[in-house]
Amino acid sequence: MKLNGNLEDTQNVIRFQITPNNLGVVFMANRVGGGIIHLYGNWITGGSPIRIDPDIGDFHVDDFKISPNSQVVIIEFRAPGGIGYSLYRALITGESPIELHQSLSNYIFDISADGSRVVFQTGEEIYNTDNLYSVPIGGGEATQLNDPQTSGLGVVNFSLSPDGQWAVYRADPAIDGVYELFSVPIGGGTPNPLNPPLESGRMVSTHSITPNSLGVVYRADQDEDDVSELFSVPIAGGTVHKLNPTLASGAGVSPSFYILSNNLGVVYTANQDDKEKNELYVASILGGSVMKLNGTLVEGGNVIYYGLDVSSDGQAVVYRADQEKDEKYELFITIQGLNMYLPLVVSGE
Repeated sequence: MKLNGNLEDTQNVIRFQITPNNLGVVFMANRVGGGIIHLYGNWITGGSPIRIDPDIGDFHVDDFKISPNSQVVIIEFRAPGGIGYSLYRALITGESPIELHQSLSNYIFDISADGSRVVFQTGEEIYNTDNLYSVPIGGGEATQLNDPQTSGLGVVNFSLSPDGQWAVYRADPAIDGVYELFSVPIGGGTPNPLNPPLESGRMVSTHSITPNSLGVVYRADQDEDDVSELFSVPIAGGTVHKLNPTLASGAGVSPSFYILSNNLGVVYTANQDDKEKNELYVASILGGSVMKLNGTLVEGGNVIYYGLDVSSDGQAVVYRADQEKDEKYELFITIQGLNMYLPLVVSGE
């Protein structure tokens, strides 16, 4: 069953998303003359597509996000030539479009978990220096969330808490290129620094908010230049806990980590015991307790940091490693409490 309707040879669906309530599909396509990309919706059971985006001339739809209740779509428009962008809100039926914001550069945006606000990052006033803003999803005045920046890259990324109350972002307000971590209430307020002040050349590289929205875990070379370690902190700021133990010389924590669904532990990979071996660990989110999860690695063996996943109950970790034979990558599972290291799939089979 085709959902996009008839397309000519030069017309294509660009991208699509199923609505959170699983009743519809929203998609970008150049279904009309001139090659302009518009936004459409259709029932998941089929029917005639309807156009969602408003008519604002030759602007292309550049991106979109669907609200958690599946009733509203936030649409980013790009002007011809890529100079000038607009952020709109429309009902998923295409009705009641409202312009939320205009900017010189593109948007990175998200919708709060309760569907009440849109948070976006853009270079509104100074090209290539991004700031962070929040606006009611129904329209209104945008509130700047970070302290205004006029130099550096500004805000480089952000995430929203699962409870819809906080925005956590990385920015370089003090020293150009030194990216630090901040939290701020999603409706505006005073930003809270989450990491201690960093020296020139150091930075927070990644972060993640706990499922209960109470804390933030981040990776940074906070204590020693170019030595990445793992830390946790309350989302409103406070005591910072180092999660990994003292690292071997030349070692560091890998970029990816996973917070367990019970908010009590963090799964990560590091060469913390031997700089020649990347292994799998789980640490208490308050620090002080670390357990190795992978089995004994052969000489030259490593756990692949980007090839692991954690079960939704936080009890099992599946990872990829050349654990039993160097350069032979297999799939293993470790079940916490049972201390099992079971090969699941042999690579190439």
